[in-house]
Amino acid sequence: RVATRVAERLRPQVVVAEGVMVGVSEHHMNHAGTLTLRPGTFLAVLNDLIRSVVKAGFEIVLINGHGGNDFIPLIRQIQQDMGVHLFLVDWWKVGHDRYEEIFTASDDHAGQFETSVALHLFPELVELDAAGDGAVREFRFEALRAGWARTSRDFGKLSDQCAVGDPSGASAERGREYLELVIGRIADFLVELAEAPIDEHFPFRPDVPGAGS
Repeated sequence: RVATRVAERLRPQVVVAEGVMVGVSEHHMNHAGTLTLRPGTFLAVLNDLIRSVVKAGFEIVLINGHGGNDFIPLIRQIQQDMGVHLFLVDWWKVGHDRYEEIFTASDDHAGQFETSVALHLFPELVELDAAGDGAVREFRFEALRAGWARTSRDFGKLSDQCAVGDPSGASAERGREYLELVIGRIADFLVELAEAPIDEHFPFRPDVPGAGS
């Protein structure tokens, strides 16, 4: 939905390719109905699709809709192999600097933010009366709690509800406001990319701050 709404603002210069509707969700497999691809399978599918689009002469910005997907190794490989620039947007991060203006509770998964977006886009799929409070278990190791050691989070163990964040206070209006912000910023970014000169320094600025001073 995000990619389509961005493209609607910028057509015909921007088009949307068919999306990959299943990503890497192995950490949700304790919940029945989850579909997942193994990381290697996911990257292999994207690799072939991206190379096909590049061969057709398009410039690509990937809009990611799932935190379990890791695109960066693939982006590095394709840029090296094909001499093109790929860009990745995690759409939910685009408006983080305005998050506290729009939402009243923190969110990680299925909390106030994501539930608000769902209420705006798919209200018929949201049953707020069935929602829990998003309580989760903490890691038992300080290194993991501090963030300098990492491991995969199995949501079946992390939370009894598969949610991290309290959805109470979610509203379609909050979701609409955030999405409008996100769509506008992504559209502006695409225009900026299209107008930027491709030189030997791209996508960096040609000058190095402080150099020669």
